[in-house]
Amino acid sequence: MEGYMTPRLIKIAGYVNKGERLADIGTDHAYIPIYLVQKGIINEAIAADINAAPLKTAAENIKNAGLSRNIKTVLSDGFLCIDKNSFDTAVVAGMGGMLIAEILKNAPRQKKYILQPMKNLPELKRFLSQNGYKITTEGLAAEGEKIYNILVAQDGNEVISEYELFVGKGLADDPLLTLYKQSLKNKFEKIIKGNNQALNPNAKTIDYYKNLLTMLEK
Repeated sequence: MEGYMTPRLIKIAGYVNKGERLADIGTDHAYIPIYLVQKGIINEAIAADINAAPLKTAAENIKNAGLSRNIKTVLSDGFLCIDKNSFDTAVVAGMGGMLIAEILKNAPRQKKYILQPMKNLPELKRFLSQNGYKITTEGLAAEGEKIYNILVAQDGNEVISEYELFVGKGLADDPLLTLYKQSLKNKFEKIIKGNNQALNPNAKTIDYYKNLLTMLEK
């Protein structure tokens, strides 16, 4: 099963501490909980998904790994069918940032959340800062030409600048930071170019991304 763990999934799993009880929301194939139990990092986990088909696949993978006693599958829309006392840490990964934010609206407090949005990172960070969460750790993972952001959030208060919505303080020492900033630079320049070529350029949008570009180069 370890062979199925991509750099993104391994990076996510790396934020789970030894002995924590895990809930993997949107588990898909249940690769993360299986990997963590096999490594002896955790002893028990819940693998949850909103759809029956991937949950069936997850259950088969868990059974084939001989871990049915350690990992329980639950059909659940986010945390709605998850006992809040059954986990300490939850992974919510591989979906859009807006969907992750919606899922967190029904999540219990005083937990550790490992989040990996596929898009809408700034919107997710803004939601966290406005809803009593603090980002305690940030990291990057690369697969092919794509760089993924991973956040660890817990209860707390935090003010995030516009720049930090894209490049958080926690990335200062990340070995992928240079590549990530270059990808952002390309993205921002494309947005600016598109606006400049539009019939009615949005000056506010152009200035916003030009300012972000300036900060990227510092």
